[in-house]
Amino acid sequence: MLAVWCVLLAWRWTADRLGCMGSVVFIVPLWGALMLAASEIALCRRHAFINQYLSAQGVLALILRGKTFLLFWQGFKALFFTLILLVSALLFDAKQWLVLLADILLLAMLLSVFTSLLRGEVKSSYREPLVHHWTHWVNTLLLWLVSVLVLFFSAQEDYTGMAWDEVVRYGASKVLVGCDALAVLTRISAISEALAWWAAQNILVALQQPLQVLSAWLAFIAMFGLSFLSAWAYSRALTGLLSRPWRVATGNELSTTKH
Repeated sequence: MLAVWCVLLAWRWTADRLGCMGSVVFIVPLWGALMLAASEIALCRRHAFINQYLSAQGVLALILRGKTFLLFWQGFKALFFTLILLVSALLFDAKQWLVLLADILLLAMLLSVFTSLLRGEVKSSYREPLVHHWTHWVNTLLLWLVSVLVLFFSAQEDYTGMAWDEVVRYGASKVLVGCDALAVLTRISAISEALAWWAAQNILVALQQPLQVLSAWLAFIAMFGLSFLSAWAYSRALTGLLSRPWRVATGNELSTTKH
């Protein structure tokens, strides 16, 4: 799991010198980890539904056993969260990198706890995917909470007295990414974060114009939403390195055939 953290850190150090083709070197392994985790739990749910509700000889069961659309959809979502993770990594400070590193130990402990709790409670064919899935969600919530606390107690830029359009230009100017497509996404994220802090520093002082109030609320929502999505993506990438979706498919297809 440490490999995910190392890939993100290497991306952070080299993003300003890489074009879009060079960025693929970082996109592919992260996308693969997210794809493994997403496919594992999706296949687990699919086969649990088939085994529980459908006749093995029925047409609907035959259709749902097909994995092409399911894997395509999971791959599309994995790519979306890969981009979020790469964009977020460019905006992390030193404290946030330490939090991500410590989170690997937390996730390892959660995996051990859920493995013990579900032993004897869940069928063996579904136990490992559920352990990964539940660990992922608990770890996401804890990581997000700690990340927000670190964000609030870290030193931030002073935007007092600046107009919102000045903050937008300043936030966009801080982004240095070689790939234009990723640079656009990163600028949007950086601008949202800058506007959120601008709102926090000025909201009790002189936010009276409707456009300023609207911008402040939208910036807060964007910042908290992106921080949660990045925590979600990071946790899923970590569990993805442990996921084995082909085991779920093989084991449960055999159980369905027996029925």
